[in-house]
Amino acid sequence: MKIEIGENREMIIKEVYSGIIFESGDKESLSICMRDSGFEFVYEGYWYEAKGGIVKKMGNEIKIDTPLKYKLTEYQEEILKRLRDMFPSSIIEITRGDRLEVDGEIVKGFLAYDIRKRKDYEEDIKVFSYEIKSQVLGKRESY
Repeated sequence: MKIEIGENREMIIKEVYSGIIFESGDKESLSICMRDSGFEFVYEGYWYEAKGGIVKKMGNEIKIDTPLKYKLTEYQEEILKRLRDMFPSSIIEITRGDRLEVDGEIVKGFLAYDIRKRKDYEEDIKVFSYEIKSQVLGKRESY
């Protein structure tokens, strides 16, 4: 591992192949290591690969035993599973604040929370999938 100081007094760390863990005061962590080409990192228990200007989630399942600070409800877990099945090439998450995030973009105007405890999965999936298509995926197709 080589450490340098940049012109803005930031640390520049090179040749980090065994990994580094950053941990915040509230025990949130980010683990990162270099590969021959790109990086791999773990955030909130999920593995990602950053290579050639693209960040990809590595699989849809939690790969390591890291306790998630944000625990999903049964409703959120089911919504997340169904949306991931519908859009397998997208990275879909429910973030803090119950926001639905698709490929790093927040789906605006909707919270993934069953406030009325009705568990109307089918209707909610229709609404969420429509908004994902129009707000996130539709923007890509228009370019």
